[in-house]
Amino acid sequence: MDKPTEQNHQDVKKHVRSHLIIAAAVTIGTILTIWTSQTNFGSFSLNVAMTIAIAAVQAFMVAGFFMHLLSEKKMIYSFLIFTAVFFVVQMGVTIWARSPGNEVQIRAHAQ
Repeated sequence: MDKPTEQNHQDVKKHVRSHLIIAAAVTIGTILTIWTSQTNFGSFSLNVAMTIAIAAVQAFMVAGFFMHLLSEKKMIYSFLIFTAVFFVVQMGVTIWARSPGNEVQIRAHAQ
């Protein structure tokens, strides 16, 4: 087994530092997500969009750096792109459905 070298030690320090920075960014993102979810920005759609955007950035940081997906092959990127497109479409449909005039009316049937 190779003896630890100064280069290996530097590599480990570099990775630990980057993981600590990402952990701090995810923590700040969590605080921002909670803040945006409890603050009224004028419309429900804007609140949801801001909260989801922050959560998406957090998910990218966790998946990309902690799970090392940024250095993976084409197949992983294909799945990530498909998931992102699917997510954006679903959020678009949700926001469109919640916009004025598009809300589904649910009426109680009188018995």
